[in-house]
Amino acid sequence: MTPDHCDMYNRLQTAQLRPGYVTLSAAALAARLGMSRRQAERLIAATAAAQHDPTALRVVRLPVRIGSGAKRDALHILWPVH
Repeated sequence: MTPDHCDMYNRLQTAQLRPGYVTLSAAALAARLGMSRRQAERLIAATAAAQHDPTALRVVRLPVRIGSGAKRDALHILWPVH
């Protein structure tokens, strides 16, 4: 679970999205892969566009806080955890 949505969802609700996977925002994906946040955003967008491919990682939209209590949907990639 990443810090940008930990206030919105408890650990069980996020884990129930897909067992064996963790949701990563662009910032968390960039930190994990050692790339810039912009490159991670492009990677998530390209993966979201390829959802018709059964071998592609899944992408979900989760609400995140953007300030003053406002929320928006942001793309998160489901990253396998073994």
